[in-house]
Amino acid sequence: MTCVKNPEKRIKEDDVRSKDTFFKDHEVLDYEKKRYRGFDQKIVDWRERKVINKLLKETKREAEKVLDLPCGYGRFSQLLTERAPCLVSGDRSFSMVKRALDNRSVSDMTSRPGAVCDAVEGLPFKAGAFDGIFSMRFFHHLHSSGSRIRVLKEFFRTSSDWIIISFYSLNPVHKLQRRIRKAAGKSRTNINMMSRRDFVSEAEEAGLHVKRISPLFKGLHSQHIALLKKTEFYSYTGLKGNTG
Repeated sequence: MTCVKNPEKRIKEDDVRSKDTFFKDHEVLDYEKKRYRGFDQKIVDWRERKVINKLLKETKREAEKVLDLPCGYGRFSQLLTERAPCLVSGDRSFSMVKRALDNRSVSDMTSRPGAVCDAVEGLPFKAGAFDGIFSMRFFHHLHSSGSRIRVLKEFFRTSSDWIIISFYSLNPVHKLQRRIRKAAGKSRTNINMMSRRDFVSEAEEAGLHVKRISPLFKGLHSQHIALLKKTEFYSYTGLKGNTG
């Protein structure tokens, strides 16, 4: 495994995610064993993969190098390595990165780059290092506009073409469901929901064009997955990207 560790930086209070991300090896294995095993979670996993595959096809460019951040235990590693010869698995947790690399296919064992890093703190990669960046189930843990825009700007800097990212859009049904689950002690995660308009605005401020936003389950679930493209003239004019 090739591993790059990002230098530690002081994180502001509004940037700290609600979960402890520095898992130990056995905690990662336990998390993987329990996550996406229930019937409802299997449906979510199936739907996410379907939407992601469609958006990957819509990038219309063969990607040589893709960053998966945060990679978690590597739930999407197999899917992404089918699209990109070089997949870099990145996460704040060293144990998560190791597990993600272990979940690669046998044919991908010769070169398995990984990185311990966090987009909020700043990524240890050169500008345009990746053809694309894949970021699932991360954005809704950022509760301030400043931290979200900072992450998007880092993605803009390190990607040469596209970003696929998920976010939670305001949804009364899903919000009520989460309140019920939290009251019953079944969920401890405090997630951030935002309007699609705010998401587009923040993406534009980072110089990114929102090409497509796909809901996971329209009207029922808050999660949306978006395909963003770099606005090439942004660096020269300071203009925001168009939406449509």
